[in-house]
Order: sequence, then C-alpha cells, then structure tokens
Amino acid sequence: MTCWSMDLHHHSIPMRLTPRTVFLPLELEDHPLDEGRRLRVVVVGAGISGITSAVFLPAKVPNIDLTIYERNSDVVSVRCDVPAHAYQATFEPSTTWSTAYASGAEIKAYWKGIVEKHELGKYIRLHSKVTKAEWSEEKGKWLIAVETEDGNHVDEADFLITGIGHFSDPRLPSYPGMDDNGASGLPILPPLQKAAARIDHYARNKTWVAAAIGGEHLEQFTITKLMSTRLGDRVDLLNEIIPDFAPNCRRLTPGPGYLEALAANNVNYVTNRIERFTRTGIQTKDGTHREVDAIICATGHDINFSTAFPIVAKGINLQEAWRPGGSPGFPDSYLSIAAPDFPNFLILLGPNATGPAGTLCHSVENQVTYCARVLRKASTQGIRSMAPTAAATRDFRAYCESFFLRTVMSEYCSSWHNGGIKGGRIHGIWPGSAAHVNAVRREPRWEDWEYTYLNRQGNRFAWLGNGWTMKDVAASDPAEAANVDLTPWLRAEALGGNVDLRDYHEQWYAS
Repeated sequence: MTCWSMDLHHHSIPMRLTPRTVFLPLELEDHPLDEGRRLRVVVVGAGISGITSAVFLPAKVPNIDLTIYERNSDVVSVRCDVPAHAYQATFEPSTTWSTAYASGAEIKAYWKGIVEKHELGKYIRLHSKVTKAEWSEEKGKWLIAVETEDGNHVDEADFLITGIGHFSDPRLPSYPGMDDNGASGLPILPPLQKAAARIDHYARNKTWVAAAIGGEHLEQFTITKLMSTRLGDRVDLLNEIIPDFAPNCRRLTPGPGYLEALAANNVNYVTNRIERFTRTGIQTKDGTHREVDAIICATGHDINFSTAFPIVAKGINLQEAWRPGGSPGFPDSYLSIAAPDFPNFLILLGPNATGPAGTLCHSVENQVTYCARVLRKASTQGIRSMAPTAAATRDFRAYCESFFLRTVMSEYCSSWHNGGIKGGRIHGIWPGSAAHVNAVRREPRWEDWEYTYLNRQGNRFAWLGNGWTMKDVAASDPAEAANVDLTPWLRAEALGGNVDLRDYHEQWYAS
C-alpha cells in the first residue's frame, strides 16, 4: 500500500506505511526542531546578579522576554571590602580604578556604566518590589505580586530567578541587639575616626583582621604578628581582638586602616554588652553610660540565606521552610541554584553559591550561564516545568555536611557562613574551592531533574517537530537560501590543521 506526502516545495512523494507498536500514535507537532518557544523570565534584583543576567540572558537565550524587578530607586547597592578589580565584570574590565579599595560610589558608577553601555534599562523596572511569588500548576507559570509607585499588579512568568544578593536586607538592631561586630563595622571605622572627636566602638565578637587581600599568609601566627604590628603599643587591644578560633572559621576581613584607627586616641573599644539606649547615649551592663551625638548601626544583614519574600509551590512556602523552625529549617538547595518541588525556579547567589576564594562577579557569571542552559533546554525541548529531584538534593546535602566537617569553618564561631550560629550548618559558601564550583557548573546534570512537557500527549520527544530545522526551512526559500550557512562547523583554520578540537562541535549557537 502506498500513501503520499508533501515536501517543503509541495511536490508529491510516495510514502510507505511502517508497522506501529505504539498506540495511540504520536501526533507530530508542525514546527522546526529549533523553533524554541518564547520564555517569559522574571529576575528579582538589579544588583550585580541582575545586571549580569540582563547582559547574558538575551545573548544566550534566543527570543527571551526578560523583566528585572528592583525595589530600590537605582541599580546596585554596593557593599565591598575587596579590591575593586576583583569586583568587576570579566567581560568589562576596568584599569582606571582610582585606588585598590575603591569607594562604593566609584564601584556603583562602574556598574551603572555597564547598564548604560549595554542598554539594559529596557529590562529593568525600578521602584518595583516583589512581595510574593506562587507557582500555578494549572497555568504552568509563576504568579508574581509586584508593588510599584503606580499600584500593585500580578505578573506571570515561565521562570522565576532570584538575584537579591547575600546581604540585601540589613539586620537593624532591636534592643539590646546593637552589639555586633564584623565585616560591616570594619570598613566604616577608619573614615569616621578621622572626622569624629570621639568614637565608642562597641564590639561583641572577636575577629581576625587581615591586611590587603593577597598581602599576607593565612597562618595564625603570621596574622597575629601583623595585627600586633599594626596596633603598635596597644597590647591591650590585641588581647581584646584575637579570637579563640582559627582564621577562616569566619570570613577573614581585610579591614584596611581598621586596626590603625582602632588604636587612635579618639577611639574607645568597648566589649561590655549593651544594656539599653538612652536619649543621650548608650549604657552598658557594667553601668557605664556614654553620651553620644549619633549612633551608627553596623550590625550586619539577614544571613539565613532564605528567600526575601514568600515563594510558594505545592503548598510549601520556601521562605518559611528554609528558616529556623521550618522544615527542614535550613537552606536545602540543589547545587545552590534550585530547589526540589519548586518548578522553573532558579537562584543566583543563593545558599552555598560561592567558593571561599575567587571573585564574586566571575561566580555570578557562571551561575547566570548555568541558568541560560536551563532556559535554553526548556525553550527548545518542549518542557513545561523542571525541578531538581529530592534525591539529588539530599545527596548534595550529604556532600556538604561531610565536606565542611573537615574544615576550620566547622569550628565554634559565628559567621555569615553558618547563619550566625556558632558551630552551625555551613550554608554561606560552596563546599570546595572557587575553581571547584565553576567546574561543577560547567556541565548541568540533566539526569538530576524531573520534567513535565507541553505536548498534550506528554511525549518527551514531541519537540523534534516536523523533522526540519529553521535553517532547512530558510534554505528551501529561494529568497533566503543564499544567506543560509548549512555548514557552520567548517573553519578556515582547519586548512592549516590548527583547529582546537576541545570545543569543536560544542558551540550551541553554531549548529
């Protein structure tokens, strides 16, 4: 028996029937293989993660519909205590920093320059605070509540990406909690010391203070000696500051100028706990009252590494589940970038996201690139939803727990690595080096994910379409055929035998 079919030029060609073994038969989708669907993607936060997303995602995810919501009046809230050249995008390096430890204003201007150069304003919505996101299984979309100056609305997105940063929510003190010390207090003391008549510096926790990053060894003896040198003859201060835990149990803070300012005559280092605030000053528990003209809070940020707003899917509020008292009561992510049972949800700078060394910006770029791979897969392969499995997430948690027990970070200190809980679970940094985490993100483990499909028959290969690619279709059109490159893998350098085979045939955009 013979049937007839039509080719792209509408010529009749014979077609034989082949035996079927699958019923009901798959109804072929009439589209080219690589005609990916347009994905609506919402990113929350226009800091470094959001700006990097605005640069990378449109370039890496064809036909993306991208919006970035930022609650503040401007992009990038800068908090940086590392050299400026380590706080810049690798694709936009600057060699004109005014000083190694550039001011926040200079770093902010640099990142705003990237926004302007790449015309990212078309993606960014300022004064737009996301208050809740809930997954609609019926629609296969995120319903995102947004507060703006013009009123509130609910946006819909195929994918939700959070990029709010490690330290976006200040932890303001509520009496008697204004007695913290750490990376927040170190950078502000030096300039204040030069301007104020007297400073009372209240510090609850002892801390290691390093020199400029890369300027000293990390051995305890060496750091102690250098701290002593910088404090001069103030041996009393050295005894007050040196912790009883090893360097790097909590983050080793550079603190340029901090110890010198601490030893100045107009600075009082106060370790007695604060009892109460008065109308004119602060009273500590030893009964001493110190009058002041102003109080500056340097008490850190929310370091739970939960989400900044309710994110709800399948009846679970991730914000509550990842906080103490929830279930599991700590951030439980898949490779720091996703969560089981939360479809089409990706995280930038989430729990365990960055290595203990390396540059944050390079890490963010690799995380956004991982997200781009996920988005391309969903767009081109007919995927309605995808989320990591609980088993894969549990296995990653097991690795984290075993790894950190071998490090000084598991010692009895409080830090943002462990949510401020002495000896607590480490969820602030990656279980391995910066090179280690970048290598892990290079190749997604698609077998760790579970999927649902857009095809109404649920067939995972329906995305193969009608057997053609968009290039095939274009090549069949006489008006376009001359402009179609059907052999993009052919390289001129191959004539000289100089082709680098390591990435040969692996460029997703050159197929």
